Amino acid sequence: MTALMPTAPLSRYAFVDLAGWTLMLNNGPNGTDVGVMPSLAARQLRCRAIRAVCVPDEGPGYPARILEVYGPDTESPLALERSVVAADDGGRWIFETAGRPYDFEDGDSRQRRHKRDRFTCEMLHRYLRALGVPATAVPDWTTAVLIELLPT
Repeated sequence: MTALMPTAPLSRYAFVDLAGWTLMLNNGPNGTDVGVMPSLAARQLRCRAIRAVCVPDEGPGYPARILEVYGPDTESPLALERSVVAADDGGRWIFETAGRPYDFEDGDSRQRRHKRDRFTCEMLHRYLRALGVPATAVPDWTTAVLIELLPT
């Protein structure tokens, strides 16, 4: 979708049906960046919202695996239920978690020597499946809604 080619400033959002979920993409200068949208959705729409990022170690950009789950029934001001992050943002690898672990999580992985191995892309996909996210479904592009912000 050429309308979502990365540009600065970010000005376009697309919302697409993904087997009963809604996939959000935008034309952020470094690819899609959902910002606070999942938190807002969980709090204002009273739904579960997920931010998932998988940039492999050997790919372009900075490698990262991020899973953030937001829900309407949490006590957190940002509605964060759970966060698992393994990332190298141009320096050293970090591994961080927040919130209560889910039963399906691989608890032993947190003991791995290398932080990059504590949360892998395969684990991210497995966690998404366990949360009911149809991560391998093909988006129905005929349902796409494109929103463009007008310059101020």
